[in-house]
Amino acid sequence: MWASYLKAQNKGKIISNPCFGAEYNEEENISATQYMLKFVELFPKDIKYFMKNF
Repeated sequence: MWASYLKAQNKGKIISNPCFGAEYNEEENISATQYMLKFVELFPKDIKYFMKNF
């Protein structure tokens, strides 16, 4: 959606967007998604630790 808005503005070329012809790297995206899922899983534990030691 954001890419469509930017393209409609005609203010430069959009690069590195799979919606507009960039290559999609599935392995990189899976890795980033797994990282974020683990981050969200551990976030409450981290907050408890840092708030206790703050």
